[in-house]
Amino acid sequence: MSKAELPRGVAKLPSGVEIHGNQVRISFYLNGKRCKEPVPGVSSITKATIAYADNKRRTIMAEIKEGRFDYAQHFPNSERAAALSGVGKSSMKRTIAEGVARWLEVQKARKAGSTYLNYASKAKHVTEWAGSRRIVDVGKTDLELFQAKMLKAGLAPKTVNDVFTVVRGVWGDAFQDGILRMNPLDRISNIERDSDSEFANPFSRDEIRRIAEGDPDRMPDVRMILFNC
Repeated sequence: MSKAELPRGVAKLPSGVEIHGNQVRISFYLNGKRCKEPVPGVSSITKATIAYADNKRRTIMAEIKEGRFDYAQHFPNSERAAALSGVGKSSMKRTIAEGVARWLEVQKARKAGSTYLNYASKAKHVTEWAGSRRIVDVGKTDLELFQAKMLKAGLAPKTVNDVFTVVRGVWGDAFQDGILRMNPLDRISNIERDSDSEFANPFSRDEIRRIAEGDPDRMPDVRMILFNC
């Protein structure tokens, strides 16, 4: 690229940074192989994006040197990401529905029949919500919104927590299999009940009548009970 085509304020491109069409690419060596990748999230070529690309390349080179470079984290859409992150390409594409099926298969072998059937019932909420999405594409906020959606639909907190037993199992498997670098469920708590109203067992009309006609010597207690009914 000629100097005239460089963005305003940029006299020379930093080492390892190049402009390729409408993209800014960076190059680096990993395991003796030269890699070139477009910088994600860059929609225009400016002095700021060139500086951002240079900083990203320096960060990557430092991580490679320290042995903590995660290809998929920096370039999630790269064809090289699966192979160079040590995770199979098919695993990176694991959908939520596939993850649920794998988790249920294990639970069927380990748990009692009634427990498995309960898991399978709760798992339907998960697959109906986002079964076709890749696990790697679902973040913490997505999962919290799923919790809120179920509560808004009228599901009891206990039911939502039971559904999230399935979710935690699926995401836990993905983390252990190396598909996820971090498990977002580690930062999501179960829903706490605001009250015990869902377990309330109110008096029937007949019971209220019998209380009202009860011991006349305990009328203050009777009036207190009737007031709260």
